[in-house]
Amino acid sequence: MALSIRVNNGVFEMTGRLTSDNTNQVIKYFKIILKMNTRIKISLEKLDTIDMTGILKLKRLSKYAKENGVHISFLSAPHAKINTTLFGSGITLSTFNASKYSA
Repeated sequence: MALSIRVNNGVFEMTGRLTSDNTNQVIKYFKIILKMNTRIKISLEKLDTIDMTGILKLKRLSKYAKENGVHISFLSAPHAKINTTLFGSGITLSTFNASKYSA
């Protein structure tokens, strides 16, 4: 399934696959959103899959947000494929949402 992003009650919900094929476009999109907001929430709950490139790009997006004074948080329900990728990368949602990655 192709990746789509929609806003639901102020939360940016990603649906589909976040992979090396589309992460650059996703990061460009969110950098524009970050310029217009001081806080954003991104939900990973509806993703079918995320690869290591997606994980690392989200980590860089968190760092970019902090450098620009924007609070960014990532939301996810227990999801076997996503949690396996996160665990394999050594990164957790707690790490993403920790103060060193968000403002």
